[in-house]
Amino acid sequence: MAQVYGQIEPLKQIRERLNLKGIDRFNSIREIDAFLKNYQTEKDSVYIHFQVEFENKINEIEAAIKDNQRASENCERAKNIKLDDKISRNHANLSKYRSKRPKFFLFRFFVFLLCKFFEWRIHYLEKNYSSIIHRSSKKYRKIIADDSRRVSKLLLHREEIIASRTKKVIDKLEFTKEVVDELSHLIAGAVGENKVVNEIKKLPDDNILINDFSLNFSPPIYNKKEKDRIHSIQIDHLLITKAGVFILETKNWSKNSINSYSLWSPIEQIRRTSYALFVLLKKRKIRLKWHHWGEKQIPIRSIVVMINKKPKEEFQFVKVKTLRELNGYIKYFEPIFSDSELSKISNYFINLSHKNQ
Repeated sequence: MAQVYGQIEPLKQIRERLNLKGIDRFNSIREIDAFLKNYQTEKDSVYIHFQVEFENKINEIEAAIKDNQRASENCERAKNIKLDDKISRNHANLSKYRSKRPKFFLFRFFVFLLCKFFEWRIHYLEKNYSSIIHRSSKKYRKIIADDSRRVSKLLLHREEIIASRTKKVIDKLEFTKEVVDELSHLIAGAVGENKVVNEIKKLPDDNILINDFSLNFSPPIYNKKEKDRIHSIQIDHLLITKAGVFILETKNWSKNSINSYSLWSPIEQIRRTSYALFVLLKKRKIRLKWHHWGEKQIPIRSIVVMINKKPKEEFQFVKVKTLRELNGYIKYFEPIFSDSELSKISNYFINLSHKNQ
């Protein structure tokens, strides 16, 4: 697999702009593409999600009400048993002390008071039987009442609550869609360049690809023939192989874009870049193995890679290839450099790229 250095330029720009807008949900072009394809489905699912969430909350509260009702009933049953046992013991004590006949007046008076106490106790418990049992479950009944009121309030304002919760998510979703739509040209470029990278990766590992290779020139390079001063260059992909250097300019254009006169010609753009690279290599020689015929030159070949359609015409000094044709064209050229020479050439360009960054 070909070695790849650097990140494609449109992806950098997309990440920068998304970060500026506070959008951090995307980690790749694939995720952005999936978002665009599934946007309406995701938007529709938001309301359904909050409907389900609302129903689940109602069910959760109603389940809690039932649990507390059972707890209340269990509490009252337990209190009922305790109260019956208490009344029974008071009756037993009353019978016990009524049967006693103490000789001494003081003891008889004390027994009399005890009997009166047990009679009063029995009377109080029997008279307040229901209220005592009812009070035992007071905390549960309060919770049940609060939860019941809560359910009633939620059901009364059901649509308002769901709409309120949905709005925040929908607003964020729509904002994300607006921002992504504004970046459509960059996304199309990133998709195209990503496809080129994946295609180049299919080549053997003695192919080195540098993404977003850019340089600034001071003083600028002067193209006498074109009367053009070149201050900087930016190459989508620079491929270094044993057959030479390939400048790859990717265009993910439609047929209409190809035929449009308003768009800058990629042929002119890549020829300008090729000239600057030629001058750069000529000035800054890379030590290659000596050849008895003379000094070896590093061939520079320019390719405009069209993702979808390509013009029928041929162009001077620049090849226009579709993505399918790309690797076949690159492999067509015979190797002319050794491993060590390839390493020197690739390291030269990699170091230049790092310095620029």
